[in-house]
Amino acid sequence: MVTIFPMQIIERTKRFLTESGMTQMQLAKHLGIGFTSLNRLLNGKAGKASLALKLDAFLDGLDFYPTAKEQIKPSARKEEE
Repeated sequence: MVTIFPMQIIERTKRFLTESGMTQMQLAKHLGIGFTSLNRLLNGKAGKASLALKLDAFLDGLDFYPTAKEQIKPSARKEEE
C-alpha cells in the first residue's frame, strides 16, 4: 500500500540534506531507519506515515534548536572518512 506524504516534509528533508552535506545513508542511520525506506520516500515511490512523522519531528527539532544543524554537520563528515 502506497501512502502519499505531504510534499513539504519531503522538500524540507531534501533541503536539509543539501544544506548540511549529510547523505541519505547518514540520515537514515541517525534516525534508526533503513536507507531504502528513506530513499523511496524522498523519491516519491512509497513510504509509511510513521517515517514521515519521524522526519517531521527531526526537522522540527532542528528548527527549534538551530545549533543542532552545526552539531550534525561535523559528525556526518567524520563518518565518511
